[in-house]
Amino acid sequence: MYIRISFLAFCLMLLSSCSFDFLDFNKNLDTRLVGVWYGSETGQEIKGVEKKWEMTRLEDGSFTIQFALYQSGKLRKSEESGTWWTENGTYYENHDASGLTNIYKYEVLDALHIKFVAEKMSSPMYAGTYEFIDIKKTKTNR
Repeated sequence: MYIRISFLAFCLMLLSSCSFDFLDFNKNLDTRLVGVWYGSETGQEIKGVEKKWEMTRLEDGSFTIQFALYQSGKLRKSEESGTWWTENGTYYENHDASGLTNIYKYEVLDALHIKFVAEKMSSPMYAGTYEFIDIKKTKTNR
Protein backbone atom coordinates (compact mmCIF):
# COMPACT_ATOMS: atom_id res chain seq x y z
CA MET A 1 0.00 0.00 0.00
CA TYR A 2 2.79 2.44 0.91
CA ILE A 3 4.53 1.75 -2.41
CA ARG A 4 1.35 2.58 -4.38
CA ILE A 5 0.88 5.87 -2.53
CA SER A 6 4.55 6.77 -2.98
CA PHE A 7 4.39 5.94 -6.69
CA LEU A 8 1.21 8.01 -7.11
CA ALA A 9 2.78 10.96 -5.27
CA PHE A 10 5.89 10.69 -7.45
CA CYS A 11 3.77 10.69 -10.65
CA LEU A 12 1.80 13.73 -9.50
CA MET A 13 5.01 15.62 -8.71
CA LEU A 14 6.43 14.72 -12.11
CA LEU A 15 3.31 15.87 -13.95
CA SER A 16 3.11 19.12 -11.99
CA SER A 17 6.64 20.04 -13.07
CA CYS A 18 5.84 19.65 -16.79
CA SER A 19 4.60 22.42 -19.05
CA PHE A 20 1.33 21.54 -20.74
CA ASP A 21 0.35 24.76 -22.53
CA PHE A 22 -1.90 22.79 -24.84
CA LEU A 23 -3.91 21.63 -21.82
CA ASP A 24 -4.40 25.11 -20.38
CA PHE A 25 -8.17 25.23 -20.12
CA ASN A 26 -8.06 28.86 -19.01
CA LYS A 27 -7.15 30.07 -22.50
CA ASN A 28 -9.89 31.97 -24.30
CA LEU A 29 -10.93 31.05 -27.81
CA ASP A 30 -12.93 33.49 -29.89
CA THR A 31 -15.06 30.96 -31.75
CA ARG A 32 -15.60 33.43 -34.59
CA LEU A 33 -12.03 32.56 -35.67
CA VAL A 34 -12.72 28.81 -35.90
CA GLY A 35 -12.82 27.37 -39.42
CA VAL A 36 -10.78 27.35 -42.60
CA TRP A 37 -9.40 30.73 -43.70
CA TYR A 38 -7.17 31.91 -46.52
CA GLY A 39 -5.21 35.02 -47.32
CA SER A 40 -2.19 36.50 -49.01
CA GLU A 41 0.34 39.32 -48.80
CA THR A 42 3.26 40.50 -50.88
CA GLY A 43 6.52 41.89 -49.58
CA GLN A 44 5.40 42.78 -46.05
CA GLU A 45 7.11 40.03 -44.11
CA ILE A 46 9.79 39.12 -46.66
CA LYS A 47 10.72 41.65 -49.34
CA GLY A 48 10.05 40.35 -52.86
CA VAL A 49 8.04 37.35 -51.68
CA GLU A 50 4.36 36.74 -52.32
CA LYS A 51 2.89 34.58 -49.58
CA LYS A 52 -0.45 32.73 -49.69
CA TRP A 53 -1.85 30.58 -46.92
CA GLU A 54 -4.70 28.43 -45.75
CA MET A 55 -5.22 28.42 -41.99
CA THR A 56 -7.40 25.90 -40.17
CA ARG A 57 -8.29 26.87 -36.59
CA LEU A 58 -10.10 24.23 -34.55
CA GLU A 59 -12.33 24.66 -31.48
CA ASP A 60 -9.79 22.77 -29.35
CA GLY A 61 -7.25 25.61 -29.82
CA SER A 62 -5.07 23.82 -32.37
CA PHE A 63 -4.21 25.08 -35.85
CA THR A 64 -2.51 24.03 -39.05
CA ILE A 65 -1.39 26.43 -41.74
CA GLN A 66 -0.15 25.67 -45.24
CA PHE A 67 2.01 28.29 -46.94
CA ALA A 68 2.85 28.83 -50.60
CA LEU A 69 5.75 31.25 -51.08
CA TYR A 70 6.55 32.68 -54.51
CA GLN A 71 9.94 34.31 -55.07
CA SER A 72 11.70 34.93 -58.38
CA GLY A 73 9.28 32.60 -60.16
CA LYS A 74 9.92 29.72 -57.74
CA LEU A 75 7.32 28.12 -55.46
CA ARG A 76 8.12 26.82 -51.99
CA LYS A 77 5.46 25.16 -49.82
CA SER A 78 5.50 24.56 -46.10
CA GLU A 79 3.16 23.60 -43.29
CA GLU A 80 3.12 24.56 -39.64
CA SER A 81 0.98 23.61 -36.66
CA GLY A 82 0.47 24.74 -33.11
CA THR A 83 -2.01 26.25 -30.70
CA TRP A 84 -3.97 29.50 -30.76
CA TRP A 85 -5.95 31.54 -28.27
CA THR A 86 -7.35 35.04 -27.82
CA GLU A 87 -7.47 37.57 -25.03
CA ASN A 88 -8.83 41.13 -25.04
CA GLY A 89 -8.68 41.59 -28.82
CA THR A 90 -5.26 39.95 -29.08
CA TYR A 91 -4.62 36.73 -31.01
CA TYR A 92 -1.78 34.40 -29.97
CA GLU A 93 -0.34 31.77 -32.31
CA ASN A 94 2.22 29.40 -30.77
CA HIS A 95 4.13 27.28 -33.29
CA ASP A 96 5.01 23.69 -32.37
CA ALA A 97 8.28 23.48 -34.34
CA SER A 98 9.88 26.64 -32.95
CA GLY A 99 7.99 27.00 -29.67
CA LEU A 100 7.67 30.72 -30.51
CA THR A 101 4.48 32.77 -30.40
CA ASN A 102 3.30 35.40 -32.87
CA ILE A 103 1.03 38.05 -31.37
CA TYR A 104 -1.53 40.06 -33.34
CA LYS A 105 -4.28 42.55 -32.63
CA TYR A 106 -7.35 41.34 -34.48
CA GLU A 107 -10.68 42.73 -35.55
CA VAL A 108 -13.59 40.66 -36.83
CA LEU A 109 -14.81 42.80 -39.73
CA ASP A 110 -17.76 40.51 -40.51
CA ALA A 111 -18.50 36.77 -40.53
CA LEU A 112 -16.10 36.21 -43.44
CA HIS A 113 -13.23 38.66 -42.79
CA ILE A 114 -10.75 39.12 -39.94
CA LYS A 115 -8.07 41.81 -39.93
CA PHE A 116 -4.78 41.03 -38.17
CA VAL A 117 -2.04 43.53 -37.28
CA ALA A 118 1.22 42.08 -35.93
CA GLU A 119 2.45 43.19 -32.52
CA LYS A 120 5.24 40.62 -32.13
CA MET A 121 6.51 38.23 -34.80
CA SER A 122 8.88 35.33 -34.25
CA SER A 123 10.19 35.48 -37.84
CA PRO A 124 13.75 36.80 -38.13
CA MET A 125 12.68 38.28 -41.49
CA TYR A 126 10.05 40.51 -39.89
CA ALA A 127 11.07 44.13 -39.79
CA GLY A 128 8.13 46.48 -39.46
CA THR A 129 4.42 46.70 -40.10
CA TYR A 130 2.66 43.48 -41.00
CA GLU A 131 -1.08 43.24 -41.48
CA PHE A 132 -3.42 41.08 -43.48
CA ILE A 133 -7.02 39.93 -43.77
CA ASP A 134 -8.09 36.31 -43.44
CA ILE A 135 -11.09 35.32 -45.54
CA LYS A 136 -13.28 32.43 -44.41
CA LYS A 137 -13.64 29.60 -46.89
CA THR A 138 -17.22 28.85 -47.83
CA LYS A 139 -18.83 26.51 -50.34
CA THR A 140 -18.97 29.35 -52.88
CA ASN A 141 -15.35 30.55 -52.65
CA ARG A 142 -13.46 27.23 -52.44
